[in-house]
Amino acid sequence: MTLLSDAIAGELPGRPVPFVDADNRPFYDGCARGELWMQRCVETGRYQFYPRPCSVYTGGRVEWVKCVGKGTVHTFSVIRRNYPEPYFEALTPYVVAIIDLGEGVRMMSNVTGCTPEEVKIGMKVEVYFSCVSEAQRVFLPFWRPVG
Repeated sequence: MTLLSDAIAGELPGRPVPFVDADNRPFYDGCARGELWMQRCVETGRYQFYPRPCSVYTGGRVEWVKCVGKGTVHTFSVIRRNYPEPYFEALTPYVVAIIDLGEGVRMMSNVTGCTPEEVKIGMKVEVYFSCVSEAQRVFLPFWRPVG
């Protein structure tokens, strides 16, 4: 079943594309391979997201670790109007959610693969990746219900 809200995960003309730099390149390289990578503080073992040059816990070194890619919807909003951004307005309604990952971090993204009315707090989701810019080869993580 293809849903209008699933189109949010595709390449959209005029869509803002993340700036890839040395601090976040391992994250985006992982996305391009279909893998979710997060930083982990070397001293504390705690994960952090979004990518940064150093640990938010100690200011020390971080390492990149491949994650499981499973999560739970912590909270969400159904976007029914998006006037400032015409390429997103055409896709309404769509879901923007905060996902709790098993590694202890939260990530904001879209939930697709179901209708906005089917998304619930506590819903189990899994990550998948989609190319949002062929020209720049940028892939982003999106989430869909498990099962």
